Amino acid sequence: MTVTMIAFMICKIRKGLLHAKESPESSEHVVELATILYNKFKLQWGCGYPGTVATEYLTEGPRRRPKGIPKLALVATLLDPRFKFGAGLADDDKNYIWNLIRPMMCTEAALEVAAVVKEPTDSEDNNNDNTQQQPPHQQRHIGYVDAMFLELSEMAMAEQAINEQDNNDYDYIDEDTNINKQVDAELLLYKREPHLPLRKVDGHFSNPLD
Repeated sequence: MTVTMIAFMICKIRKGLLHAKESPESSEHVVELATILYNKFKLQWGCGYPGTVATEYLTEGPRRRPKGIPKLALVATLLDPRFKFGAGLADDDKNYIWNLIRPMMCTEAALEVAAVVKEPTDSEDNNNDNTQQQPPHQQRHIGYVDAMFLELSEMAMAEQAINEQDNNDYDYIDEDTNINKQVDAELLLYKREPHLPLRKVDGHFSNPLD
């Protein structure tokens, strides 16, 4: 199981416990055991009501540890092209997570712009002969999520360049506004793309990095 399946598996476990606890077909012993398990489960993962799954990490659970699904796991779920539809998450939770992702993307985009704007000095030219031809994002370490943001940004900007109209009448807007528009475009394009199949034709799980 990958981190992007956590929300889905938590939802499945919660539904299973509730069914065992509330089903008229469950024996008294099963109901008693399911109730104990559900109460323990609820202490750590919350009630699961729409709009609470994405915010549960802000509250304290047993031993003063954060409850619910970690923030980065929630973000990773929607950024995984196989699980971008938000399995196990209600619409309110997905909207909350998208609102977490957007400022992260704005920050990353601003860093990219700053890296492009900065011109290397003469000493940097001499010391970086092997790297100066590479784009700034290739000259520094980036993680998986950053790489996805960068790829989305490049795709969105390419799409924007193709579809841009009336460029001569385009009024000047500040850099922050440009970044916000690009991020919104990236998110829109990403959401519109169908999710990747969870399995390949041969039955193996798909890898979004392939």
